[in-house]
Amino acid sequence: MTPLANINILDHHENKVEWEIKEDAEKLYKALKTHANGEIPKELIERRRPNEPDEIKQYRFDIYAAKTEHPISKVITSLSKIRRSSDYRVDYSKTQQIKFSKETLEDYLENNFPIYDSLDSWLFDECLQNVLVDANAVCAIIPMKFKIDASELIKPIPFIANVDEVVYFKENDYTIFKTDREIQVQIEHGVKKEYDVYIISTLNEIVEYYIFDGGSTGKRVVEIGRFTHLRNELMAFRFRGMFYKNKDGDIIWKSPINPMVTHLNEAAREYSDLQAEKVLHIFSEKWVINTNACTTCLGQGKIKTAGFGSTDWKPCVKCKGSGFDTVTPFRQHTINVDIAKPNTAIPPIPPAGYIQKDTAITEILDKSVNKHLYQALESVNMQFLSEVPLAESGISKEWDRDETDSFAYKVASILKYVRENVAYYTNEMRYYFIVPDKSTREKALPEIIIPQKYDLVTNQLLIEEYKQAKDANLSPSILAEMENEIALKRFSHNSEISTFTGLVFSLDPLYCISEDDKVMRLQNGGIEEKDYIISSNIHKFIRRALVEDNKFAEKKYPEQFDVISGYADEVVTANEKLKVDTQITDPIVN
Repeated sequence: MTPLANINILDHHENKVEWEIKEDAEKLYKALKTHANGEIPKELIERRRPNEPDEIKQYRFDIYAAKTEHPISKVITSLSKIRRSSDYRVDYSKTQQIKFSKETLEDYLENNFPIYDSLDSWLFDECLQNVLVDANAVCAIIPMKFKIDASELIKPIPFIANVDEVVYFKENDYTIFKTDREIQVQIEHGVKKEYDVYIISTLNEIVEYYIFDGGSTGKRVVEIGRFTHLRNELMAFRFRGMFYKNKDGDIIWKSPINPMVTHLNEAAREYSDLQAEKVLHIFSEKWVINTNACTTCLGQGKIKTAGFGSTDWKPCVKCKGSGFDTVTPFRQHTINVDIAKPNTAIPPIPPAGYIQKDTAITEILDKSVNKHLYQALESVNMQFLSEVPLAESGISKEWDRDETDSFAYKVASILKYVRENVAYYTNEMRYYFIVPDKSTREKALPEIIIPQKYDLVTNQLLIEEYKQAKDANLSPSILAEMENEIALKRFSHNSEISTFTGLVFSLDPLYCISEDDKVMRLQNGGIEEKDYIISSNIHKFIRRALVEDNKFAEKKYPEQFDVISGYADEVVTANEKLKVDTQITDPIVN
């Protein structure tokens, strides 16, 4: 393990000491970053047409729109729903919290976390995108302020350094990375210069610094702030993902969404071609027979430069050297023909028109781009997020829910790993001087439970599946489960409706059976009268139960069913009494 005093920081900045996996890791990062950040894929476009003139390439860059940003954005948004899964939770029930100024680790991470209010907000708002785009990024835990009062608790925060900002990283030793800050330094004659701020984190210290360039006197490291924690532990870790390669014991990870890259690259190339083809094959181009001489240069295409006696000529600005009058679509075309002159040709009528173009190539490219975007989503089994009209595109509608859940589970596992590390290092940095015993400190750490099933699909897809199942005459029990899933997803934002819908599903003995079917079964003795009464009055019964007992929804099924069954007994009794009263008031006369 290398003490800070033995590290030559300048050697790292001058590439005398390099992070060996950086080149490979940076390639993986940039391949996804280009699409995720909506950047212009210059390298992809240049490789597509290596012999294209520079001005045409520049035109492509100028008009490029980030078509491939949307699929990645949709995947990230969909995966952020992991947090909303019913079985995702951060469990502090078995912890022993360390109290200091009435703020425990739970209070700090879940309610008072700097900037984001809670660690989960940081995890899903900032960290998730970085995890998916840069699987080799470094996450360092640093103090929010390097200088604090003796009575104040340290406020650790996570800082994500993407691989292009990481100067060096060595597991259980030290890391150097560039921050997002700059510092203004006054140099000679009151002139100020900005320098990038870096951080070096070792097993016992975290130091902020910049590299001052003294010109002829050379460069030197200037310290800005220092935090000494003496934990003999590196307060930083690398993200992880899918195994890519092992380079001398250093693992290089690739992102779970890395399979999208191939399709997004092709979509970006073809979309650039599509934009160019639209200009060539769709935009109107007018042709005009122009017989009018330019009124400025009198048909010569050039004019003399200013100055007395000048013999120099320059191209006419008005006609751009053509010698003919400028024709625009916003004024009347006038053709001057002197028919008195012999052999004067009469111009054709009309003297202008539009070039007919074949638009088929643009239609082919448009479909191809959409297909690549669809395949990008399909590569991570999230094609249900596509907005392509599937019936028109000819793309398969097949979708495997288990594969989608497996993909989401992998991402959730990475997020769990990150969250546990951030909580652990935060706990160590924040409470080590209050509770010297490490095992006691670790008892404050929560348990992270990640879901096995995920609510990622759209309601539209669930409804389509339901329609197919109904058309296939699947059993009512299967249809009931599918209908309940649609209802719970549709009303997931409203806990009252969601709870009510769940109770109807679980307590209605004839759920998803039509009224005609219920009556027929009752008449044929296929169901009991009591079940028929419960099913016919289920909404009223549940509303009554919730009014009479505000904890009804929390009861176990047998207790809930006893209550509903009791209401049905009341209806049966009332019906029997009504029959008796009817017989008394309307006796049968022989």
